[in-house]
Amino acid sequence: MTVGKFLCIFNSKRKGPKRMKLADCVQIKPSGNPSICIIWLHGLGADGHDFVPLVPHLEINPKLRSWFIFPSAPEIEVTINNSMLMPAWYDILDMNIDREVDSNGIKKSINSINDLIEQVSLKIATERIILAGFSQGGVIAYGTAFSQNRKFGGVIGLSTYLPKNLELGHHKASRQTEILICHGIYDEVVPQELGREARDYFEQKNHKVQYNEYQMEHQVILPQCKHIGDWVNSLFSNLEIK
Repeated sequence: MTVGKFLCIFNSKRKGPKRMKLADCVQIKPSGNPSICIIWLHGLGADGHDFVPLVPHLEINPKLRSWFIFPSAPEIEVTINNSMLMPAWYDILDMNIDREVDSNGIKKSINSINDLIEQVSLKIATERIILAGFSQGGVIAYGTAFSQNRKFGGVIGLSTYLPKNLELGHHKASRQTEILICHGIYDEVVPQELGREARDYFEQKNHKVQYNEYQMEHQVILPQCKHIGDWVNSLFSNLEIK
């Protein structure tokens, strides 16, 4: 499965903040009460339905009773696409990844995902919630998980990167959150060097990081899905399920 090739740099033109509601998200629920939750953020121009077809290919242990939540980003004007309205977690101002970034837009989306997490945490502890994100969705996953003092079940960064001005707290609790980073060696949208930079950054902050590279472009492929599922199964291999 290939997700549209768009770079992720930013400035937000939302008409106003809107609280993200769990009921508005695409969801895949287990037959019983969920034991873990995976909140998966799409990339630019996509929506909450984009990664749904990948779920069976993850091969996550059914005993974990995984609850998948796929939020959709709001439609905003994206500067590099002639200010066209499209789903985006923040604006993209320039194709050069080292240029000005939409810090305000990133913060708004982080706040929206935190709203969603508060609703989910009424049913599942944050230690059992995994944040996953593709491309600019990965930026929001990183920013959400590591800007607050709590431990998440894990973070998955797919073909993504760390903006230079993204403020991360690295509190004592959040340092316990393990990270999986996956990147394509032929990615021309978010070059593999940026995935490696994120890996090096998190390792320097004493996070446990698993980094995988694949012979792919800016996309997600089936062998990668299996590795993601194996990583999730490993994270919760000792989970006591009632």
